[in-house]
Amino acid sequence: MTNTGNSTGSPRSINAKLDQLEGAIGSLSFGTDEQALEILEGMDEINALLAHGQQAGDQLDAEWVQWDYICQQVKKNANLLVKKIGGPAGLMKRRSELQADETAWWWNLDEYLAHKRKAAWRKTLIGLGGGLLLLALLAGAYQLFLAPPPEVAASYRHRTSAESAMQNGDLTAALAEIDLALSYTPDDYELLTIRSVLLEKNGDLQSAEEALAQARALAPAEVNVLMAQGQTSLYLQDAAGMRAAGERLEEGYPASPYGPIFLGSAAELEGDYPSALQYLQEAAARAEAQGDANLSGNLRVRVAMLTQKSLAPVDPTLTP
Repeated sequence: MTNTGNSTGSPRSINAKLDQLEGAIGSLSFGTDEQALEILEGMDEINALLAHGQQAGDQLDAEWVQWDYICQQVKKNANLLVKKIGGPAGLMKRRSELQADETAWWWNLDEYLAHKRKAAWRKTLIGLGGGLLLLALLAGAYQLFLAPPPEVAASYRHRTSAESAMQNGDLTAALAEIDLALSYTPDDYELLTIRSVLLEKNGDLQSAEEALAQARALAPAEVNVLMAQGQTSLYLQDAAGMRAAGERLEEGYPASPYGPIFLGSAAELEGDYPSALQYLQEAAARAEAQGDANLSGNLRVRVAMLTQKSLAPVDPTLTP
């Protein structure tokens, strides 16, 4: 399926390859790691065949419909695909080795997943009192999704790569990607805040303070910097960083639900479920008081899930 050089571009041939690829995706959970890689290589092949057929004037309406469906299935199974290929690091290695085309989004499923995780978390965070965070995110969304300039798109790609690296505990790679992102958008206070957190984690306190000072000079308000610090700590699974951001938010913005959200996340990470539940219940109450039904509802669901988690029996082999 991956040998495009010997492939024909007739509609019948393309249809057969689409069926083969669809079947491979359907059996992915039972497939080997190599078969997962072959799915992405098959995407390359069929994409090229469809483009060639379109240029040749072939009638490929049915094939394009099936291709769209396959694309949806690849995104739906992105977690499993990336896992079988060796995680984000494995996919990045394969992508580099094959020099994959940047327009072939299936070779960037790690960035797609990082963006989904980030979008889900930001959805939870939307609703800060006074609308400061919402305005900042809307401004960012406008730049990112409504025909962004090339430098903004490049910066965003490096930022998502940095977030993937952070989630995998690779601070060196994360910092390198953030520096690349800043080379395109040097006045992005969120990137500067992330950089300051990473530098501090690496022990470069002076550079961390300099980056943080730059971020504060560019940010609309201190709350924006605190939110970026807390979110970065979430990616790093750094309870101390989440707690510090949460405490600062509690001091400066006591009516905001986001202080207890970060404090609760830190407590949950440390296994202190009673404290985590208390913080998250407080966050839900504040969100409800501010009329944010979406945030309140999300937090209530999280409280329910954490309650179940706290009642689950502990595996003694996992205790230190």
